[in-house]
Amino acid sequence: MLMASVLMLAAGAFIIASDSQDNDASPSMIGDDLYWEITGGTLKIWGTGDMWEYTGLITYPWYVNSLYKVKYIELGEGITSLGKECFGHFPYLTGEIVIPSSLEKIGASAFTTTGITKLVFAEDSKLKTIGDYAFQGCTSMTEFSIPAGVEKIGYCAFQDCTSLTGTLATPKGIKSLGWFAFQNCSKMQGSVEIPSGISQFGTFDGCSSLTGELRIGEYMQIGSDTFRGCSGLTGTPTFTGQLSMGVQPRAFEGCSGLTGDIILTDNIFAMVQEAGFKDCTGITSVKILQGYGLEDYAFAGCTGLTKVTLGKNIQNLAPTAFDGIKFFDEEGKELVLSEETADQFKGYVFEGKDGELKRISQTDEDIPDKPEEPTKETNVWMIATPVAFILGVLLTLLIVHFRRP
Repeated sequence: MLMASVLMLAAGAFIIASDSQDNDASPSMIGDDLYWEITGGTLKIWGTGDMWEYTGLITYPWYVNSLYKVKYIELGEGITSLGKECFGHFPYLTGEIVIPSSLEKIGASAFTTTGITKLVFAEDSKLKTIGDYAFQGCTSMTEFSIPAGVEKIGYCAFQDCTSLTGTLATPKGIKSLGWFAFQNCSKMQGSVEIPSGISQFGTFDGCSSLTGELRIGEYMQIGSDTFRGCSGLTGTPTFTGQLSMGVQPRAFEGCSGLTGDIILTDNIFAMVQEAGFKDCTGITSVKILQGYGLEDYAFAGCTGLTKVTLGKNIQNLAPTAFDGIKFFDEEGKELVLSEETADQFKGYVFEGKDGELKRISQTDEDIPDKPEEPTKETNVWMIATPVAFILGVLLTLLIVHFRRP
């Protein structure tokens, strides 16, 4: 029995190997109307339509015994999608990948951790989706330009592409920009514009070479580590809509190129979480009039601050919220922020320079208390007063009239 089993396994291996050899020698199907072959180290795919959906490595025949033969890939016009993990982890894959105009989707992990050096998209590209991890870990890739029609860039799509030197241009029609999509792309350049309604977590974390102005749309969720370490970004972050959960931990930490005023005044979620703006040395002013408050190290190290305005309706001020900045009262006595002394900071305006701020006045722009609804007594009095005045005038005229000789 044991010998029979061994012979069956050997026969099965021989059949698979034989089939694989045939695949290398002649075209084989990889979709309803897609074909492939390997010639001289180049994997060629042509035909029309989508790749078959991924159901395991056996979905793509080149993984059986051709994996180590592939050095280059040629994609023919007419292909509409690349399947999940179709070329991921090819150990010797290199060179540029030309994406045909017909391609609408690049599947998850399609080229992850390969040695490709460049992405070239056709001018009339129909690409809509770049899947999760699609190019994650492609450390040799130096150039790319996202087509204008792309609507979705997946989770970690370009994470750890440390050699990318192209200019980032987020498509105007983007509807979904995945978390950590460009994390650690430390050589990538360009400005950043995030459309409204998109949630961000770690998307540009570690992109220290990004330059230009940061522009943020309304109703955007600025999650943890979104722009951490983006020291080349300039401009003033403007928060015009409701921020779900406020500015989350380390969202702008180390963004030393940001300047101007940080204003969170009309937002019920006006909370800056742990190290949200830590070491943003170019920020000159902070105004927060209400909200959940400032957590540990929210503005620590922001030594460029010349004005801080804090409303009395802020619920919490962490003792380290302004770590590295000294505050003084009107008489020059140093104020130390703690849970016990937070009220000495709430409802006041501080001004100064070089990390030393003096309390100069109360917050005259604070949120006013909601006026009380007028009572019935007030309404009666408002009516009775003018009536009494008119009756008094008439009575006076009558008295004067009857007193005449």
